[in-house]
Amino acid sequence: MTGNKIIELKEKSSVDGVYAILAKSEIVEYDNGKFFTLSVRDKTGKIGVTHWAERDEDLESIYNSLATGDTVRIVGYVSTNKKTGELYISVSSKYHGRIEKVQANPRDFVPGIEDIPWLQNTEEDMLREIDSQIATVNNPYITKLLNLIFHNPDFREKFTMAPASISNHSAALHGLLHHTLNVLHIALSVAERYPSIDRELLIAGALLHDIGKVKEYEISTTLSESTEGGLLGHIYLGAEMLDGKIAEIPEFPNELRMKLVHIILSHHGRIEQGFGSAKDPMFAEALIVALADYMDSQVYNQIEKIETKKTKDSSQEFAWDPHIGWIYLH
Repeated sequence: MTGNKIIELKEKSSVDGVYAILAKSEIVEYDNGKFFTLSVRDKTGKIGVTHWAERDEDLESIYNSLATGDTVRIVGYVSTNKKTGELYISVSSKYHGRIEKVQANPRDFVPGIEDIPWLQNTEEDMLREIDSQIATVNNPYITKLLNLIFHNPDFREKFTMAPASISNHSAALHGLLHHTLNVLHIALSVAERYPSIDRELLIAGALLHDIGKVKEYEISTTLSESTEGGLLGHIYLGAEMLDGKIAEIPEFPNELRMKLVHIILSHHGRIEQGFGSAKDPMFAEALIVALADYMDSQVYNQIEKIETKKTKDSSQEFAWDPHIGWIYLH
C-alpha cells in the first residue's frame, strides 16, 4: 500500500494514495456539472470519494473504466460532507485531481485482525486455542466431528482466513476465527453459572455456529459476498455443511445431530427479531450461543466506533453514530 492511509486523512489535507474500490454509484448531473461517487478502502479504513466534472468533461470514460475490486490511485483533497459530517475525498481535474487504475497486491487492502490496534490476537494463538478447546471434549462423537471439520486442511485454511462479516463486526482476515473464539468464551462463562448446561454441546455449537461463512464470503482486494452466500446465506450453508460431515460418522446419535443443526439454525436469535434465524432457540445451549453471538457483535461494533471516532478527533467527549446513537469516547 502506498501514499496516504485513510486513517490518517484530515479535513483540507491533500490526498495521493492507492485504494481498493468497494462500490460505485451512477453518474449524477446537476446545475453546474456532474459527478459520481465511490467507496474505497485500505487496511486502515474506508472513505467515500466524489469525482466532480464540468458538463463538457468526459467523466463517462473514467467511470466506465472502474469496477468494484479495482485498485486505483486517487489524487484529490479531503472535505467534509455537510449533511453527515463525514470526511470524503473530493476529486476534480480542475484542481489537478484524478482517479486511475493501478496494479497492486490485493491483500494490501484487506485488513487482518492483527492490523486492528485495539485487538491483540494472532492467527497462530487463535488456532492453538481452537485446538485446545476441542481437546477438552470427551464425547467421542463430538470429538470426531470437530476433528473431522477443524483438522481438514482445506476447511482450516478457509476458516482461518475468513472474515466474520464484510461490513459489520470482525470484518477482517481471521475475523471469523476471532469472533468464534469470543462467542465460545462468552458461552462458557455463562455455563459456569449453570451446572446443568451440557458444556460439550455448548463448545461444539459455539465452534460450529458460523462455519457457513467460509462459503458466504470471498476475499480479493475487498471482502465480498459470494453468489451462494447471497442466495442461501451462512445459516443454511452451515447447517448443510454440518449435516454432510455428520453423515460421514457411523452411528452418530440423531438427537445430537438435531441439536447441533438447531444451534446453527437458531443462532441469530428469535425469528421475530428479523436477524435471519430459521428457528427460535429451543434449549438452553442454543439460546446461550445466540446471545453470545449477538453480544460479541454488538460489543465489537461499539468499541470499533469509539476507537474510530477517537482517532479522528481525540478532543471529543461524546459523538453521534447513526447506527448506535450517542457514544462516550473516554
